[in-house]
Formats: sequence, structure tokens, C-alpha cells
Amino acid sequence: MPFSVVVALYARDMLGAAVHAIFDTSSPVGFDYLNTVGGDSLSVHCDPQSEYVATFRADGHQLLSTRDAPLPEDTADGFHGLTVVEGGSGLVRGGGREHALSYAETMVLPAAVGGYALSRVGSGRACLVKALVP
Repeated sequence: MPFSVVVALYARDMLGAAVHAIFDTSSPVGFDYLNTVGGDSLSVHCDPQSEYVATFRADGHQLLSTRDAPLPEDTADGFHGLTVVEGGSGLVRGGGREHALSYAETMVLPAAVGGYALSRVGSGRACLVKALVP
């Protein structure tokens, strides 16, 4: 099912109450992937709707090979978009489930997930970018 349909059907659970109040059933963030052909560096552009550009924030989390403990996070009643932009894989655990994200993969965590944890897979370095609307 396309992400836009999921947001339209479950807007409040996906986006969270505050973001839903602003964006209704529209996804406030779009992800564009550039320069991924031929092994070039991945460039991720997170573009909000232009009229709401002041409400957008992107956070980056760098999971280093020396970090063995999971990094606790919480959606805090707002969705989080996670993308691996450098290195190996990251692991997302929350809501009784876990999912590995590889380089250039994106996952959207619904606002309803609440608490979750990020960790690296293996001993290598992984850099994830977290996009959200505060």
C-alpha cells in the first residue's frame, strides 16, 4: 500500500495529533535520494510542504562502532522518518518488533509507536538521519 494511502487512512496514528492538526491527511515530508548510482555518496533531501517550512526539523544520529548500547528514542506523538545515509545497517526496535535498515533505506515510524531504540548491526559504523516535524 502506498505511504500516502496509509497516511490518509490512519493520519492521526501515523502523524500524531499535533502534526495531523497542521497537515490533515497529507504527508508533511518528502524524501528525495540523489547521487546513489555508481557508489557515490547518498544525499537525502527531506522536503516539507513549502508553506510549512518553518515547522520542519531534521535530526541526525550517528551510531558509531564504539556504541554498544541501543540509543533510546520516542516518537512523542509525532512520526519519525529514519534513513541510513552512511555505513552499515541500523536496527530499529519498538512496539514489540524489530527491523534492520540498510544503506539508503527509509522507514517511517508512526506516532503511535512511542518508545523505540536504534542500534547498529555488527561492528561497523552506521549513520541514520531522523526527520520529524516538531
